[in-house]
Amino acid sequence: MGRSIGIDIDAKYIRVVELESVKKSWKVITYGAISSPISQPVIDSKDDIKETASRIKQLLKEVRVSSKNINTALPESQAFTQVITTPLLSQKEMDSAMKWQAEQYVPLPLEDVSFGYNILNKDSANNSMRVLISAAPLNLIDKYNELIKAAGLNPQHVETRILSSIRALSRNTPDDYVSAVIELGEYSSDFAFFTNSNILFTNSISTGGRAITRAISQEFNLNPQQADRYKVTYGVDPSQLDGKVYNAIKPLIDQFVRELNNGFIYFHDQYPNHQVKLVFLTGEGALMPGIVKLIAEQFGVEVQRGDPFAGLSFTKGVDAPSASASAFTAAVGLAMI
Repeated sequence: MGRSIGIDIDAKYIRVVELESVKKSWKVITYGAISSPISQPVIDSKDDIKETASRIKQLLKEVRVSSKNINTALPESQAFTQVITTPLLSQKEMDSAMKWQAEQYVPLPLEDVSFGYNILNKDSANNSMRVLISAAPLNLIDKYNELIKAAGLNPQHVETRILSSIRALSRNTPDDYVSAVIELGEYSSDFAFFTNSNILFTNSISTGGRAITRAISQEFNLNPQQADRYKVTYGVDPSQLDGKVYNAIKPLIDQFVRELNNGFIYFHDQYPNHQVKLVFLTGEGALMPGIVKLIAEQFGVEVQRGDPFAGLSFTKGVDAPSASASAFTAAVGLAMI
């Protein structure tokens, strides 16, 4: 029975989850969160690495993890992910063909990125297949590995947050379902459509929680901490506080919905026979009051906060989180690698 640890680092919190593989399922050994010392979306400077490593050490000591082998996630905005359709190719042809495709989509020289691909499905009748191409800057991966080592840990695997979230949530969706996950982050929001844990399409939205907090701060003359509490308390529910908070952030919410709608339209154009049946909301923004109802009404589909702990067992003395479960989605998915 092996144990695995996922650490998810963003501009607001560091979250850790340790899981143990038990009979084709998972047991939660421990989990926890601590505030992040960085205020930007990526680890950048030596000071960022030093301060974040110190905070990680503190968190792991508090939750008492039992391993030093760590999986972590890169911000989606810093990676390059694209699903493409190509003619059926032999394995021998794939490497050169995918390298050529990557050069069309990745805005960096390939020697400066870690590049890979994964065949999602093959359609013999139409002589085609869909392939997921992914790449991330080597210097960014090096910084995250340096961070993990500075915390006295062993870096094992690095991937994007959206891939981790899909791994955590796809366990509890029927095989024939097409689902979407929307990661409501601090600086941007990412979304992906998937089935059978395979990505069909992914994209990013410029609206994030930090912009919403700033709008509330400016409207009510509050400091960022006070504005953040307003966001968490009143969210996008127009019935709260006479709709004053909702009206203050409505332009941002409208922009978010427009960009998300563009993603839905593009997805349906590319996959006309696929009907999205379920949308998961994850990340800190998923906790805002009213956000589930708003998206459900806009898109006419079932929407729920993602619960990555659903169906998992817990070690004695460890209780399942309640309202904050969706914020741990990426960390749970990382621990499942």
